[in-house]
Formats: sequence, structure tokens, C-alpha cells
Amino acid sequence: MVRNAFAVRTSELSSPDELFARDFAPEVLEILPRDIFATSAMVLRSSPGGGKTSLLRIFTPGPMLQVFRNHTREPYVEIFRQLQAVNAVDGDNIRAMGILIPCTNGYSELQAPEQDPAARGMFRALVNARIILRALRAICMLHGVEYPRDLGRLRIDYERGLLDEGPVPRSADAESLRNWAESVESRLLGYLDQLGAEREETPVHLVFDAVTWLSQARFLVDDVLSEVRPIVMFDDVQRLRPGQRATLYKELLDHRAAAPVWLAERTAVLESSEIFSDAIQRRDFEVVEIERGWQKLSDKRFLTFVTGIADRRMRQMRDDPESFGDHLGSSLDPLQFRSQLATAVDTLRARAVARATDTDRYSSWIQAAEGFPKADLLALAIEWSKTNILIERDRNRIQAVLDLEPLPIEERENRESSKLPSAALKFVSSEFKLPYFFGIDRVVRLSSYNVEEFLQICAVLYEHLHAARVSRTDGPVSVSPGEQDRALRRLAEKRFREISRAFPLGAKAQRLIAAIGKLSHEQTFAPNAPYAPGVTGIGLAIVDRDALVKASENDKHPFCETAKILSACIAYNLFEVRELKQDNKLWTVLYLNRMLCVHFDLVYHTGGWRPTSIARLKAWHQGTPSTIL
Repeated sequence: MVRNAFAVRTSELSSPDELFARDFAPEVLEILPRDIFATSAMVLRSSPGGGKTSLLRIFTPGPMLQVFRNHTREPYVEIFRQLQAVNAVDGDNIRAMGILIPCTNGYSELQAPEQDPAARGMFRALVNARIILRALRAICMLHGVEYPRDLGRLRIDYERGLLDEGPVPRSADAESLRNWAESVESRLLGYLDQLGAEREETPVHLVFDAVTWLSQARFLVDDVLSEVRPIVMFDDVQRLRPGQRATLYKELLDHRAAAPVWLAERTAVLESSEIFSDAIQRRDFEVVEIERGWQKLSDKRFLTFVTGIADRRMRQMRDDPESFGDHLGSSLDPLQFRSQLATAVDTLRARAVARATDTDRYSSWIQAAEGFPKADLLALAIEWSKTNILIERDRNRIQAVLDLEPLPIEERENRESSKLPSAALKFVSSEFKLPYFFGIDRVVRLSSYNVEEFLQICAVLYEHLHAARVSRTDGPVSVSPGEQDRALRRLAEKRFREISRAFPLGAKAQRLIAAIGKLSHEQTFAPNAPYAPGVTGIGLAIVDRDALVKASENDKHPFCETAKILSACIAYNLFEVRELKQDNKLWTVLYLNRMLCVHFDLVYHTGGWRPTSIARLKAWHQGTPSTIL
């Protein structure tokens, strides 16, 4: 059986450096600040599967060396160029030395620091020891020094300052420093292994001194000064205890040391107040939210990013010179759907003529549609759908102004917006049961800027591609638009049903999303398409957003549960959040995840939205499914 590489969920840390570097998709680096050393601290956030760990790992010594050594060869040329753009490399040297600290081993086993100040000290000590050990290993790897055998080739000098009296020894050589850090780590892990043991011999540190140590250290290999600059990168911060995470934020995000600190975590770890506002005071650090970062770039950049990942997964399964997108049918077969399209044209034409009965007001519009080329039935159906929408809009308008004069064809052209064809296509597809969700461009849009969601979609579609290969031994194979549409609708149904089990308030979140989906569907398919191409979200006024922040901080607030539900939905990528301005007012717009748009048969665009109060949201999530679905 052929393995479906899209369905394999391997850790970003498990593949060898050379494979990781070769397959790294460099477009994600565009999300970062243009100079990664310009800020002393940075927080990276995303939903699960957003690509945080891969983004950190590319700055570690192994992948950096692979890119630097091969920077004139494909596929490393673009990776090197993007690393140059963020000041991580230059033409002659590697400038960034990422020291990756996973927050997955030993930290959470320590006693909660908010309950015991000594536990905070042990947490700092364990972090300090691991930063030292990983820094020594990193500098050795970058300079071709075998670790730990040849640590004697490494000399560490210091720029003395007022903050050099911490627990990390400044006078030790590299080997002694390694022994010190290993001793600290082993004593702390030994304490964890002996429940209830005395703490007299357990290291307790008052500060994260290893970050200051890194800022003061000057590394010399064989007496030659290293030019690299360290970056301490904490990954999976959401796995720490809440008090440990708070300690990292409080003591490292406002630090003044020269070595930058990055914290990567899932959005799900945030409190509701942090999601709806800048709850943590920002001074010298920057927050990079990966999904929102992609939103700020063009859709084409994300398309390039994820299709590159898909093509590399395809190469893992077979020698295939074509991209994954080439195997996804992107247009309807006019012969296969001729009967449905002919019915659509006849029905929509009859509807438009009926709307124009007993008046000459729309005669030129009808005449223009009658003269549209008949060869492309889908385009003709869309033309008649547009005509119906424009007539319906005008009929609604003249009821108010009593204007019955005939309309010239130029007036129709003036009233057509760039979004009208997309609305008409959705009308035609839904009414006449034509495939709508198909083709690589739409598949990428349905992933809501999340790599893991994209791969889940590709895994489902690849199963159909593999089945087509089995049944056809020669010639090109592809997944038809109809197969794609049916497969994606089944996946969307599964995604919606899983919401109730995704988190503690999942059942109420599902009710809320169902109500938003129902509202969006009603507004999208109104005969005059008032919010073309369609509605896919809701907007909260600033006063309501501020109310949610206050509600999230008070369990007795009447909208506390609403705030928690919304923040959980955002954390699990069920909503795409945008800050928009309309009529000189600021709105926080919550667009449905694109796969949920599939479930509710909406457009895949992020266009229309409707203002909604938090009181209405509360009524929705408190309702029963039978009154909403």
C-alpha cells in the first residue's frame, strides 16, 4: 500500500538537518521583522499546525550550515535570500545562532511556581542549565568542533558589566561550564525523581542569568572570534505551567540583554483578555501571529508556500515531475455537466424574463444577456444570474424612489461590481448542484492560512488521486472537480461535528458557529446578493470587544462565558480575525474558518460580514441546536 505522506504527522524536529533544510519553505520568513536583532524579544503564536517549530528550527546551526554551504544551488538559493533579508546571514558569514529550548521535558513536573517561590528558582535554574548546554553545543556545531570531546578549542571571554554576578560562573572554561550546567540539570531532575526529597542540595536561581551570560560572552574557536549572535528560542511555551509561562513573560520579554529571546506558543494558551486585547504591556518585544501574518501578505505568497510543501510531499511518495495542484481538476467538464448547465441557463433566463414582465425598464439588460455567446454554458448561466441579481436590486430601489424609466445597457455596466460574478457563480453552483469547491487555488484558501489544515485537505484528496492511479495504468490522472467537492464537503461535515469535543465549551461553540453559518447563508443567498460575493462572518464594534475583555476577567460578568467561547474558537482557528474600518468605525471581524464555509455552503472568499452584538452571540450559544441548525 502506498503511504499517504500528507497524512503523516511527523515532528518538525525529527527529520535530519539536511532534509529539513532542503524542504524548508522560505516564504514563511517574510512574516518576521526585517531585522531579527532589532528587538530584544519576540513572541510567535499560531493555532496548532501553523509552523512555529519549523520557523524556529531553520535558525539552528544544522539547517543554517546546510543552507550556507549550498546557497548557490537550488533549492537553497531562495532560502538563503530570505535569511539574508532578515539579517540572519550575509555573503560571508552566518550571523544568527538559534539556541532552541523545547519546553517539553521536566519543566511542568516542577511544583507550580505561583504556589512556591522556591519552585520559581528551580525553574530558572533548569532553564539556565539547558541554555548553557545547548549554547555550547550550537557554537561547536557552527564551527566544526566535535562536542564535547574538543571543547578545549573553545574559549569564552566576557564583557564585564553590572549584571555579571549571577549564578552562571563567568570564570570557568568551556569544559568546566558544561560540567556545571550538567550538574545543575541532573540535580534538579534527581529531585523530581525522588518525590518528597529535601531541597537543600537543589539549585535555586533568582534570575534567568544564562540570557545575560550569552549577551556578555565572546566565543573564540582556536583563538578566532566567532561573529555569530545568539538567539534563545523557547518552543511549545504552552506546555509550561501557567506560573512558569508568566515568569518567562515577566522576566524575559522586557529584558535588556543583547541576546534576543523568542517565545513560540499556541494561541490556545492565551487567556480571553489576551486574545481580545494587548493584555501584556509591550515595550521592547514584538508579537508575530503566523495566521495574521499571512493575511497581511498576498494570498499568492501563502499559495506559493503551501503548494511548495505539497509538491515536496508528492516527491516523497513517487517520482512525479508535476505539482500536486496539477492533479486537481480546476474547471468543469462542459460535456459532463451539459444537462445541468442547460437547465440552469433556461431556468435563470425564464426567471429574468418573468421579473421584467409588464415593463420596459429592463429590456436592454435582457437583450444584452440574450446576445451573450452560447458556447460556454457556465458563463452564460452566470450572465443570467447576474442579470437576475441586478434586476432584483433595482426593483428594491425603485420601490423607494418610484423611478420606472427604462435603463440603458450602460447603467447595467455601471452597476456591476467586481464581486458580482463571484456571487452569481455561487448562486448557480448551489441551485443547480454543480461542484464549487475544487482546484488548488480554492483548496489553499480553504486552509485558513494553516499548514496542518492544508495538509489534512491534501491527504483526503490524495486518496482519490491514488485510487485514480490504481484504476488507470497509463496517461495523466487527476481528481475531478466533482470528486474534490464531495470529498471536501465530507471533511467539512466531520470538522464541524468535532467542534463539540474540541474543548470544554465546544458544544456551545458549535451552536454559536451554527447560528453564524445560518445567518451567513441567509444573507449570501438573498436574491439581490447585498453583500457580494457573500457573507462569511460577523463584526463586533469596539465597545463590544472592550466589553468582552472586561467579561473575560470576571467570572460573574454576564458575558464571561461568551468571551471564553469566542477566545477558544479563535485559538483553535475556527475564526479568522481581522481588524477593519467601515464608515469611520473600527470593527473586529470574525470570519468563519474556510472549511466551515464549505459546511454551510458559503463562498470561500473573506468578503462580506454582518454587525452583531455580543447579546445576540450569547443568545445563540445558549440556544438549542434544533432552533439554530
